[in-house]
Amino acid sequence: MEYAINATPPKIKQAARAKDLRKFAVIPCRVVTDRKITRGAIRVLIALAMYSNKAGASYVTTKRLGLDLNCSRQLVGRYLKELELGGYIVQKNNYAPSIKGKTRRIIYDPKLDQREVEQISGEQVEPFSADEMRLLYQTLRVEKKPLSVSQSKELINEFVTSLFECVSTEQELATLTRIIESAHARATLLHFEQRPYPPPPLAL
Repeated sequence: MEYAINATPPKIKQAARAKDLRKFAVIPCRVVTDRKITRGAIRVLIALAMYSNKAGASYVTTKRLGLDLNCSRQLVGRYLKELELGGYIVQKNNYAPSIKGKTRRIIYDPKLDQREVEQISGEQVEPFSADEMRLLYQTLRVEKKPLSVSQSKELINEFVTSLFECVSTEQELATLTRIIESAHARATLLHFEQRPYPPPPLAL
Protein backbone atom coordinates (compact mmCIF):
# COMPACT_ATOMS: atom_id res chain seq x y z
CA MET A 1 0.00 0.00 0.00
CA GLU A 2 1.36 3.40 -0.97
CA TYR A 3 0.83 6.55 1.07
CA ALA A 4 0.72 9.93 -0.58
CA ILE A 5 2.52 12.70 1.30
CA ASN A 6 1.59 16.29 0.67
CA ALA A 7 4.44 18.33 -0.74
CA THR A 8 3.65 21.36 1.40
CA PRO A 9 2.07 21.23 4.87
CA PRO A 10 -1.18 23.14 5.38
CA LYS A 11 -0.74 26.70 6.54
CA ILE A 12 -1.73 27.55 10.09
CA LYS A 13 -4.29 30.30 10.08
CA GLN A 14 -3.53 33.07 12.51
CA ALA A 15 -6.47 34.15 14.63
CA ALA A 16 -7.75 37.58 13.78
CA ARG A 17 -6.93 40.22 16.36
CA ALA A 18 -9.92 41.63 18.19
CA LYS A 19 -11.04 45.08 17.09
CA ASP A 20 -9.63 47.88 19.21
CA LEU A 21 -12.62 49.72 20.73
CA ARG A 22 -10.61 52.22 22.79
CA LYS A 23 -11.38 55.85 22.00
CA PHE A 24 -9.42 57.83 24.59
CA ALA A 25 -6.73 57.62 27.30
CA VAL A 26 -6.53 59.50 30.61
CA ILE A 27 -3.20 60.94 31.77
CA PRO A 28 -2.26 63.35 34.60
CA CYS A 29 -2.80 67.00 33.62
CA ARG A 30 0.42 68.12 35.32
CA VAL A 31 2.58 66.27 32.77
CA VAL A 32 1.47 68.71 30.05
CA THR A 33 3.22 71.66 31.72
CA ASP A 34 6.21 69.70 33.03
CA ARG A 35 9.16 70.78 30.86
CA LYS A 36 11.39 68.09 32.35
CA ILE A 37 9.38 65.35 30.65
CA THR A 38 10.21 64.78 26.99
CA ARG A 39 7.64 64.33 24.23
CA GLY A 40 8.66 60.71 23.79
CA ALA A 41 7.96 60.01 27.46
CA ILE A 42 4.52 61.66 27.16
CA ARG A 43 3.72 59.40 24.19
CA VAL A 44 4.71 56.34 26.26
CA LEU A 45 2.55 57.59 29.13
CA ILE A 46 -0.43 57.93 26.78
CA ALA A 47 0.18 54.43 25.38
CA LEU A 48 0.44 53.06 28.92
CA ALA A 49 -2.84 54.75 29.85
CA MET A 50 -4.50 52.95 26.92
CA TYR A 51 -3.92 49.65 28.75
CA SER A 52 -4.62 50.87 32.30
CA ASN A 53 -7.70 50.17 34.38
CA LYS A 54 -9.62 52.74 36.44
CA ALA A 55 -6.98 52.57 39.18
CA GLY A 56 -4.24 53.37 36.65
CA ALA A 57 -2.72 49.87 36.83
CA SER A 58 -1.43 48.07 33.78
CA TYR A 59 0.42 44.81 33.01
CA VAL A 60 1.32 45.65 29.39
CA THR A 61 4.83 44.71 28.28
CA THR A 62 7.45 47.04 26.85
CA LYS A 63 7.36 44.95 23.68
CA ARG A 64 3.66 45.73 23.17
CA LEU A 65 4.22 49.43 23.85
CA GLY A 66 7.14 49.42 21.41
CA LEU A 67 4.97 47.90 18.68
CA ASP A 68 2.26 50.49 19.26
CA LEU A 69 4.73 53.38 19.18
CA ASN A 70 6.96 51.92 16.44
CA CYS A 71 10.11 52.03 18.57
CA SER A 72 12.38 49.61 20.41
CA ARG A 73 11.74 48.06 23.82
CA GLN A 74 14.93 49.68 25.10
CA LEU A 75 13.67 53.14 24.19
CA VAL A 76 10.31 52.43 25.83
CA GLY A 77 12.12 51.30 28.98
CA ARG A 78 14.17 54.51 29.04
CA TYR A 79 11.03 56.64 28.78
CA LEU A 80 9.31 54.61 31.51
CA LYS A 81 12.30 55.24 33.78
CA GLU A 82 12.00 58.94 32.99
CA LEU A 83 8.33 58.90 33.95
CA GLU A 84 9.11 56.98 37.14
CA LEU A 85 11.76 59.49 38.20
CA GLY A 86 9.34 62.30 37.41
CA GLY A 87 6.72 60.81 39.73
CA TYR A 88 4.16 59.91 37.05
CA ILE A 89 4.28 56.12 37.34
CA VAL A 90 5.42 53.43 39.77
CA GLN A 91 6.86 50.09 38.64
CA LYS A 92 6.91 46.94 40.76
CA ASN A 93 8.42 43.56 39.93
CA ASN A 94 6.27 40.50 40.71
CA TYR A 95 3.66 42.59 42.48
CA ALA A 96 1.26 39.65 42.89
CA PRO A 97 2.00 35.89 43.05
CA SER A 98 -0.04 35.25 39.89
CA ILE A 99 1.65 37.95 37.78
CA LYS A 100 5.11 37.74 36.25
CA GLY A 101 7.01 40.81 35.12
CA LYS A 102 6.30 44.40 36.07
CA THR A 103 3.08 45.98 37.25
CA ARG A 104 2.88 49.70 36.45
CA ARG A 105 0.50 52.26 37.91
CA ILE A 106 -0.03 55.81 36.71
CA ILE A 107 0.04 58.35 39.53
CA TYR A 108 -2.79 60.80 38.96
CA ASP A 109 -2.60 62.34 42.43
CA PRO A 110 0.68 62.04 44.38
CA LYS A 111 -1.19 62.66 47.66
CA LEU A 112 -3.13 59.39 47.38
CA ASP A 113 -1.63 55.99 48.08
CA GLN A 114 -2.53 52.87 46.14
CA ARG A 115 -5.31 51.63 48.44
CA GLU A 116 -6.97 55.06 48.46
CA VAL A 117 -6.89 55.11 44.65
CA GLU A 118 -8.49 51.66 44.59
CA GLN A 119 -11.27 52.78 46.94
CA ILE A 120 -12.02 55.88 44.85
CA SER A 121 -11.90 54.10 41.49
CA GLY A 122 -13.67 50.97 42.74
CA GLU A 123 -11.09 48.78 41.00
CA GLN A 124 -8.15 46.96 42.55
CA VAL A 125 -4.70 46.49 41.09
CA GLU A 126 -4.70 42.99 42.60
CA PRO A 127 -6.64 41.62 45.59
CA PHE A 128 -3.39 40.91 47.48
CA SER A 129 0.18 41.88 46.76
CA ALA A 130 3.04 39.44 47.25
CA ASP A 131 4.18 41.39 50.33
CA GLU A 132 0.68 41.30 51.85
CA MET A 133 0.38 37.55 51.29
CA ARG A 134 3.83 37.03 52.86
CA LEU A 135 2.81 39.09 55.90
CA LEU A 136 -0.43 37.16 56.32
CA TYR A 137 1.38 33.82 56.19
CA GLN A 138 3.92 35.06 58.76
CA THR A 139 1.05 36.10 61.04
CA LEU A 140 -0.18 32.51 60.98
CA ARG A 141 3.26 31.08 61.76
CA VAL A 142 4.30 33.46 64.55
CA GLU A 143 2.51 32.28 67.70
CA LYS A 144 3.96 32.44 71.22
CA LYS A 145 1.90 29.50 72.45
CA PRO A 146 1.66 26.24 70.55
CA LEU A 147 -1.78 25.64 69.11
CA SER A 148 -3.64 22.39 69.13
CA VAL A 149 -4.73 20.82 65.86
CA SER A 150 -8.33 22.03 66.30
CA GLN A 151 -7.18 25.58 67.19
CA SER A 152 -4.83 25.68 64.22
CA LYS A 153 -7.56 24.55 61.82
CA GLU A 154 -9.98 27.10 63.26
CA LEU A 155 -7.44 29.90 62.85
CA ILE A 156 -6.69 28.91 59.26
CA ASN A 157 -10.42 28.72 58.43
CA GLU A 158 -10.96 32.21 59.85
CA PHE A 159 -8.00 33.49 57.87
CA VAL A 160 -9.20 31.97 54.59
CA THR A 161 -12.73 33.28 55.20
CA SER A 162 -11.39 36.80 55.73
CA LEU A 163 -9.50 36.54 52.43
CA PHE A 164 -12.59 35.55 50.48
CA GLU A 165 -14.53 38.44 52.01
CA CYS A 166 -12.06 40.87 50.39
CA VAL A 167 -12.61 39.76 46.77
CA SER A 168 -15.23 41.42 44.61
CA THR A 169 -14.81 40.00 41.09
CA GLU A 170 -14.65 36.54 39.53
CA GLN A 171 -11.04 37.16 38.44
CA GLU A 172 -10.00 37.97 42.01
CA LEU A 173 -11.85 34.88 43.26
CA ALA A 174 -10.07 32.62 40.76
CA THR A 175 -6.68 34.15 41.63
CA LEU A 176 -7.22 33.74 45.38
CA THR A 177 -8.43 30.15 44.97
CA ARG A 178 -5.32 29.29 42.94
CA ILE A 179 -3.03 30.85 45.56
CA ILE A 180 -4.70 28.98 48.44
CA GLU A 181 -4.62 25.65 46.59
CA SER A 182 -0.93 26.16 45.79
CA ALA A 183 -0.14 26.99 49.44
CA HIS A 184 -2.08 23.92 50.65
CA ALA A 185 -0.17 21.64 48.27
CA ARG A 186 3.19 23.00 49.46
CA ALA A 187 2.16 22.62 53.12
CA THR A 188 1.08 19.01 52.56
CA LEU A 189 4.37 18.16 50.83
CA LEU A 190 6.37 19.80 53.63
CA HIS A 191 4.39 17.84 56.24
CA PHE A 192 5.29 14.49 54.64
CA GLU A 193 8.93 15.53 54.15
CA GLN A 194 9.28 16.32 57.87
CA ARG A 195 7.73 13.05 59.05
CA PRO A 196 10.33 10.60 60.44
CA TYR A 197 10.86 7.53 58.37
CA PRO A 198 9.75 4.25 59.97
CA PRO A 199 12.57 2.13 61.44
CA PRO A 200 13.79 -0.78 59.30
CA PRO A 201 12.32 -4.18 60.20
CA LEU A 202 14.35 -6.32 62.57
CA ALA A 203 16.15 -9.25 61.01
CA LEU A 204 14.85 -12.58 62.28
